[in-house]
Amino acid sequence: MSVSAELSFSELLLRWAADHGRNALPWHPRAGEPADPYRVWVSEIMLQQTQLSTMLPYYHRFVARFPSVRDLALAQESEVLAAWSGLGYYARARNLLAASRAIERAGCMPRSASEWEALPGVGASTAAAIASVTRCERAAVLDGNVRRVFARQVCATEPWGSAALARRLQVEAQARLPLEARQMPAYTQAIMDLGATVCLPRRPVCSRCPVAGSCLAFAREQTGRFPVPADKRARPTRQAWWLLMQHEGQWAFLRRPPQGLWGGLLTLPELASAPPRSLEARRSGHPDLQSVGEIVHDFTHFTLKAAVFRAQPQSQQDVQTLMSDSLADDPSAMVWITPERALQEGLPAPLRRLVVSLGRDE
Repeated sequence: MSVSAELSFSELLLRWAADHGRNALPWHPRAGEPADPYRVWVSEIMLQQTQLSTMLPYYHRFVARFPSVRDLALAQESEVLAAWSGLGYYARARNLLAASRAIERAGCMPRSASEWEALPGVGASTAAAIASVTRCERAAVLDGNVRRVFARQVCATEPWGSAALARRLQVEAQARLPLEARQMPAYTQAIMDLGATVCLPRRPVCSRCPVAGSCLAFAREQTGRFPVPADKRARPTRQAWWLLMQHEGQWAFLRRPPQGLWGGLLTLPELASAPPRSLEARRSGHPDLQSVGEIVHDFTHFTLKAAVFRAQPQSQQDVQTLMSDSLADDPSAMVWITPERALQEGLPAPLRRLVVSLGRDE
């Protein structure tokens, strides 16, 4: 590990952060006040797989709706999912709720990284971030941005996402922590800021990097080679056919089971297969379906393509006939609400966009 002969890695980073870091985030404490573990925890969970600029408005709304861990623990899952709606990766919201209830049962907030990591949805890096900021624990954060910084610092040849890379970078990150525990809150924010604003995935701004002097990738003019990419696999596509039933200004939605994809959210019923051009031609008296477009949405491991078909049933028999073609395990989970009311519920992001788009045409 090569660092400046005069200043250590952490000292260089802290000096840079004093002028260039993101020092006024809404969960940062005021001068002389301790950090609020609840707000820091919520922010770190929201920042998992989400950029700061995207999460900030959700953060403000979430803590306004649930200003304390007790308020969150007493909430219904549907309320929490509604406040999270549009942010994606909804397991984070369900884990927040489960963890808040565990904290309430314990009677106090976790105090160490190991205690934080024992909660649902809190991995090692997130636990380190919370404990270092709220308790000045010398625990090394290692989120994606930070991993990129250290992978370039040492020209790590282990592929991205591998256990070998994680082990190596954990050692590197721990070795660079400031010796004084009181510096940990500022250092943790600084190293995350460096990865988010300077050591970018493409075109890193090395001229602004305070630790470029110890970066092997910079010295070798090989920043574009590191981190070494993971082996890419083709992302499969899943085809689906969604049913949009509308009657007298209300739309039919299904509440998904608590676990699994989009757990606890409202979605549209899904047809078992693509409908023919006219269902009336196939089955006398079957309400006709009109194509209203296709939704394409990328998940981590696959791409969803959902063709959306609109129906306007005029009777309960029409609804039952339409639902007979659906994959709904529990038709009793169906609710009829207005599009405006649906937007106040927990909706997957692609469905939310559809509701907004079609709602304008109503």
